Amino acid sequence: MKTLVIIPTYNEIKNLELLVSEILKSNNEFNILIIDDNSPDGTGKIADNLSIINKNINIIHRKSKLGLGTAYVQGFKWALENNYNYILTMDADFSHDPKYLSAFTNLLANCDLVIGSRYVKEGSVKNWSLLRRFLSRFGNFYAKTVLNLAINDFTSGFLGFRREVLKNIDLDKIKSKGYGFLIEMKFKAYVKGFKIKESPIVFIDRTAGKSKISKNIIMEAVFLVWKLKI
Repeated sequence: MKTLVIIPTYNEIKNLELLVSEILKSNNEFNILIIDDNSPDGTGKIADNLSIINKNINIIHRKSKLGLGTAYVQGFKWALENNYNYILTMDADFSHDPKYLSAFTNLLANCDLVIGSRYVKEGSVKNWSLLRRFLSRFGNFYAKTVLNLAINDFTSGFLGFRREVLKNIDLDKIKSKGYGFLIEMKFKAYVKGFKIKESPIVFIDRTAGKSKISKNIIMEAVFLVWKLKI
């Protein structure tokens, strides 16, 4: 199956080149789409150099930092236009280990959406503070309770989609620009009746670069679940 890995980037110059190398080591037939939000640290230039070296690597440059959700929507549209069967999403900071990607594609043979889950059996988180663990657990419990869905990791960004899921979701009507997007896509896939599978991952907090999560992003996600409920 023709497979695309989408990686949004903003100031990931310390991680991107090695990450791309590890992805292609896991499966050299994967294609990669890097979506860079005009990173001031030169991440976009690194992406350009990688795309020159390897025809399987593609780059979209955006004019400014426009948010995770809008990056993925743009990437999803690009994937559909270019006839990819499986579309995988992951962070650029090595918190998502490329070793899981092939397992995701195997699971997509029998389901429509794979969630790389920290909160199922054999899944876990490493190197987080107690506060961040609490906030993540509470946020996922909150979303699960309000939306009344049997999903344990609503906020995971390590995902695998069959193209049919993205074709049947109106991407132009996605409400959230930040990390709430991750909740929204799972909810919409469920409402459409697609088969969802949570697959355990070990999530390791970034060792290079800075986290992009802010209070505004958290608050957007808090209010989003009620908007989805309506």
